[in-house]
Amino acid sequence: MTSYFNQLFISTMNHQHQQYFHRIKELVLAHLIPVLVNKLEDQVQLINEAKSSLAEYYTKIDQEDNKVEVLEMLRKMKTLKESLGNSVNNIAVINEDIDLDEDFNQYFIELKNYTDTLPEALLEYQSLDRFQPSANDTFRIKVSKRIKRWALVLGWIPQRFANWVRNKTGKPVTEIKPWKHDIPLKGLVTYHFRDLLVEHLIDMVQAINRAVAASTHELYEVEASLDQKFVSMIGEENQQVITVSTNQDGTIDQILSKINELAESIPGMTVNRLERIYGMFQTNYHMVGTIELSSKNFEPSGLEAAHKLVKKAYKKTLRGWQNTLAVLSDRYNFDHELFKTRFTNLEQYLFVSQKLETRISGKILGAIREISEFLSAKQRELEVSSTHAEDFKKSLKEMRYGTSRFLKQSIPGCIQLIREQNVPALIENLETKTRNQVSQLSESRSMVKNISYEHPIKESDINKIAPKDLITFEALPNYLDKIQSLSTEFTDVIESTQQQLMEISNICDFNLETALAAIDDESQHDRAKTMSTEGIKRAHSRLQDIAKALSELATTGDETIHAGVNEFNNRIMALNQIDKAFDIQVRIAKAMAIEKTKAVRTHLLDQLNRIVPRLITNLKRKGLMLYKQYRDTSRKYGISTSPQILNAEVSGFLSDTDHTVSNMPFVYQRLFEINPLDNPYFYEPRQRATLGLRKAFENWEEGHYGATALIAEAGSGATTLIHFFLQELKSTIPTIRINTSQQIYSRDDFFKFFQQLFETNSLTDTDALVNYLNTLDGKRIVVLEDLEHFFLRKVNGFDCIKIIIELTTRTNQNIFWLTTINEYSYQYLVKTSNIDDYFSYNIILKPLRPQQVTSLVLKRHRVSGFNISFRPHKLDRKNSKFKKMDEGQKQKYLQKEFFTNLNRIAKSNVSLALIYWLRAVKEIDDDAMYFRSLKAINFSFLARLSDEKLFTLHAMLLHDGITINDHSMVFRQALKRSKLMVLPLFDDGIIVYKDGRFYINPLLFRQVVNLLTDKNILH
Repeated sequence: MTSYFNQLFISTMNHQHQQYFHRIKELVLAHLIPVLVNKLEDQVQLINEAKSSLAEYYTKIDQEDNKVEVLEMLRKMKTLKESLGNSVNNIAVINEDIDLDEDFNQYFIELKNYTDTLPEALLEYQSLDRFQPSANDTFRIKVSKRIKRWALVLGWIPQRFANWVRNKTGKPVTEIKPWKHDIPLKGLVTYHFRDLLVEHLIDMVQAINRAVAASTHELYEVEASLDQKFVSMIGEENQQVITVSTNQDGTIDQILSKINELAESIPGMTVNRLERIYGMFQTNYHMVGTIELSSKNFEPSGLEAAHKLVKKAYKKTLRGWQNTLAVLSDRYNFDHELFKTRFTNLEQYLFVSQKLETRISGKILGAIREISEFLSAKQRELEVSSTHAEDFKKSLKEMRYGTSRFLKQSIPGCIQLIREQNVPALIENLETKTRNQVSQLSESRSMVKNISYEHPIKESDINKIAPKDLITFEALPNYLDKIQSLSTEFTDVIESTQQQLMEISNICDFNLETALAAIDDESQHDRAKTMSTEGIKRAHSRLQDIAKALSELATTGDETIHAGVNEFNNRIMALNQIDKAFDIQVRIAKAMAIEKTKAVRTHLLDQLNRIVPRLITNLKRKGLMLYKQYRDTSRKYGISTSPQILNAEVSGFLSDTDHTVSNMPFVYQRLFEINPLDNPYFYEPRQRATLGLRKAFENWEEGHYGATALIAEAGSGATTLIHFFLQELKSTIPTIRINTSQQIYSRDDFFKFFQQLFETNSLTDTDALVNYLNTLDGKRIVVLEDLEHFFLRKVNGFDCIKIIIELTTRTNQNIFWLTTINEYSYQYLVKTSNIDDYFSYNIILKPLRPQQVTSLVLKRHRVSGFNISFRPHKLDRKNSKFKKMDEGQKQKYLQKEFFTNLNRIAKSNVSLALIYWLRAVKEIDDDAMYFRSLKAINFSFLARLSDEKLFTLHAMLLHDGITINDHSMVFRQALKRSKLMVLPLFDDGIIVYKDGRFYINPLLFRQVVNLLTDKNILH
């Protein structure tokens, strides 16, 4: 029976299955394998590009004797690193939407097209194995198969008896067949050759990504090795030319060989997995629809669940490898940033070294050599001159005249040449450029400790480091200290050189004059020649000492900068060790936490410092009011007389300012000129205002109304801000700048002013001016400065303001109007004319931070090279804590106090800060400046000014200066009366006269503003 049963149910392989396999194999070869290979092909391209870049690099440096300039070598290295870095970035792009269906889209489409041609399901007889327990079956399946088999046998009994009867009677017997099962063919094919196949290919995806990551890291190691070789070739010496090696090892070829080997093996490995899946398909084909395998797994819901699981596994795998490549890419970029910083720093050093050679050894020493050659010629001329008294006397007189004339021309010219070279500023520029380079570094890079780049990385394992913070914390401070110290040294030596040069002429003249006097004295006749010769010789020797000092300065400066650059670059190179970078990051975090704590404490102290002075000010104001009432009552009844407004100390302080400044060193006068800045080094950026101006301009370019008012206190840097804004804007639109120091408030004067400005007499009314501006060739930017000069606080004194408003409205399409206006004039015009409604952008220039005011003053001072010494006020000398301090602590205390007072007075007003800094200079010696305390002068006398004088000061504040005639019209009084009100203020130094107008004395500007505010005259 068993033999019969086995023979009856022997199952043979369904030949139709072979058709499924071959068709799907075609699809895999055509649409699946290329997807896997493409990533490796991209990597092969990257490696070939790297190989090509390296080959080109080696070709370029393979010159005669292999000698290459360091700067040229740096540029080639930079180009090479950028090329490799860009390629790595391209393969390390993070795809937030990893999608299996998208990656294998074409294969899945073709597979679906094929399965759509297959029947949804088949009904076939079950094979014998479905009734026979096997060793791999579970206990439940084994029991079920036995029951199933006996049920089948019992079911056959009637048919087998019928066949026995038919056989006896000679009739044909009927075939005994097993049970049938439903085969969901389409679902079965889809599951095995879509989801199960991809699941079995994930290990290949892992291998491919592992190869990509490993080979990319190997490329990085090649590049890092090249970088290290380059650094070792430069060495610690100041080499301008280095010898390079062109030996290229086979590392790149080995990397390429590994990738190609893997790419070639992918088709075979994929087919092997396909055959394995096919075997599983064969088995499951016979099992599906039986107790061993439910057909529900291959229904749409089951297939969708299986597909989701595969997609999830695929996404998890790729996400990890994307993290690995992203970290590797950031490693590349981090290394490139470090190299670029080193490159830029070394490049700047080479530039400065070259400039020092040109400016000192070339220009300055060249000018000194001319004087030296002149003195050498005079010395030789004296040595061979006639010994006859009269002839020698005549020669000596001619020599004295000629020498004096030559030196009086050449030495000032040489000193001016030294000033023009501005060597300290050249050194200071190193600081600015280094800061700018560091500021451009990235603030976040993804890094992982102890990584081999041969496995996927979890996001939780990734840490962030900030290259900018690392370099700023670890490398920058020491380097900047060296640069600042060197700049001071340069300034000291150059200032000393200028002083010594000025003495050369006196030495020559004094010695020649002494020699002339000796000729008339017969007892000294023989020594006259020696005196004159030795005098010229001493002057010449002094000049040689000056030249030697300058030459040594150039050498020392070059060596100092080079040492600083080497130390800076070595510290940067050390950051390439990721473990060390992470340690520094931890130290930075700790330092920042400490600084944050200090900032909170400082903020609380600042709050107290703001509240307490207000309370004190209010108390003082109340006291002043009580005192005024008492004073007025005393005067009324003749108990007391009016006090003198100014005492001698205050009068001297106000009147001696110009004299004090004129006696300062020329370089110091130049550094502290109250003019708009051109040098960006001294500029303190006003980010918020600049962004507002840019937004206004961009909106105007888009066709919107863009008239802009920049509201700022006079002297607070509005003109400088506009200058640098226009520079940064880099617009090709021409700029028209309109500025006048005169008060223009009548229509006739207004149109005459624009006629002169545009050199045409046709601008006689508003329509003509509008038409002229609208018909200009192309668009224009019009900067109209000092809008307060275009009105006068009188009846019909606002016509020009109205015309300007009409101009901005009617010419907006062609003209971008940018106006500046005094803060106090703006507030007045808002209340009287609603001027803010006529400008789309009313940008208020916010006060500089106290640190910025301190910075802009000290930055200027540092370039001068003078030391600073602050003199204590008499109150400080009485302070017991102050007495216990050593000299260094006293200077720190006095400096902090000085700048606290300076910031209180100046606030955002740059001009005020500079003026008070200059006026605070009490004494100057060879290498130091001594500053008096800013609390030394008492300005309380201003509170005793009459109301008439206060309103006069208010008018000057509104219009940024007025004439006596303007004053007469504003106050509607006789000219003589106005003179009697204005001139006493001038005599007392409260106002100053400049260019035909009276202005508030800058030294009293802040006190006057505060007083007018307290009096409720200024709102």
